[in-house]
Amino acid sequence: MSLDWTASSAVLGIVGRFDDNLGLRAAPRLAAQVVAGAGVGARSGGVKGALVGVVVLPAIVNAFNFMDGINGISGGTAAAWGASVAASGRVGAQARMQGAVTAGMGLGFLPYNVPTASMFLGDVGSYLFGGGIAATVIQSFFTGKRLDLNGAVDTLAPLIPYLADTGSTIVKRAVRGESITQAHREHAYQRIVQETGWPHWCVSSIIALAPVIHGA
Repeated sequence: MSLDWTASSAVLGIVGRFDDNLGLRAAPRLAAQVVAGAGVGARSGGVKGALVGVVVLPAIVNAFNFMDGINGISGGTAAAWGASVAASGRVGAQARMQGAVTAGMGLGFLPYNVPTASMFLGDVGSYLFGGGIAATVIQSFFTGKRLDLNGAVDTLAPLIPYLADTGSTIVKRAVRGESITQAHREHAYQRIVQETGWPHWCVSSIIALAPVIHGA
């Protein structure tokens, strides 16, 4: 595992803990994400890497934070994403190891969150997962400072359900003039639960199927 992966996970986990305890405003949270993304990106791909990092890391971290609204969804997605990356033949050994560790972390958390939750990720957990996953994605964009689209696709594709749900919901709320940071229940996965009455673990499993199918 790389120092960048460890630092990104730890630093953003600490930011999440402060948010859980103190209720940080959006600006300092986003600033921490941008700085972390720029740092990981610069070490992986220089100036191009920094530009990639300031976009990719906040997008993934906030997706994990916004989507963590039902039991099992983020733990299951992290486990499935990690397994997919660990099994990929188009990413480096470092990314595969970080994927395997992420999968283990997700699987280790699930028994405490599914089917009945005795523990929740909170901001600290979603930021930690998001920070580590984002660092792996950013690193996989580059091989020896050169852009590597194969690695980018293999690490980003399993996150499409999270990124698409988060992005579309933010756009819709922004168009209506509503706050994009205020808590709500408009995500696609939340509407599925509300309209079908399916248990959380069932909807979470459907969301996690995307990384599993991609890895297969």
